[in-house]
Amino acid sequence: MSTENLAKYENEISSRGKHWQIVSLYGAVHFFADFACAFLVFRFLVGTPEAYLGVLLYNFCAFAMRMPLGIIADKLNKNYLFAILSAISLALLWLGLRGAKL
Repeated sequence: MSTENLAKYENEISSRGKHWQIVSLYGAVHFFADFACAFLVFRFLVGTPEAYLGVLLYNFCAFAMRMPLGIIADKLNKNYLFAILSAISLALLWLGLRGAKL
């Protein structure tokens, strides 16, 4: 193996390590986001008359809306804007669950 090929091979190996770290980070963040959603659903909805409606709305927003919003974000190339809007929505939800007057 020539030194040029060896350098190319080492560069490819190091880039795979970086990709693995990013994928691991995204996986951990996804886990905590799903855990937080499940915690909110079970903490505030289980045992209430609105439980079925709440779980249905959660599933609709979490799964059915993912594809259309992702397509829109990709077309606009404004992923950061959708992340900011999601964070604001989560903050408003949290304040609403805590009984804050908006």
